[in-house]
Amino acid sequence: MKGIAIVLREETKTYIDKANLFEKLEIADAEDLKLIRDLRNEISHEYKLKDITEMFQPVVEYSVRLIEIIEKTKIFIRKQKIF
Repeated sequence: MKGIAIVLREETKTYIDKANLFEKLEIADAEDLKLIRDLRNEISHEYKLKDITEMFQPVVEYSVRLIEIIEKTKIFIRKQKIF
């Protein structure tokens, strides 16, 4: 996300700015990106959970969404001839 923002010379100081840019570019829904980040944060602090299996379903669900976002990002890069 950061690399695309830099190449496009977009001012994105926060993660939310980057998520909103990706939504504007029609690569990903900003809310999905925020939820994926929140899930990543939960995983990195999983020691706070009593039952780690609670995260299994959200990880599976958002893994599929993340793969879709990666593919759309690759398509965007090719179309824009960024890299």
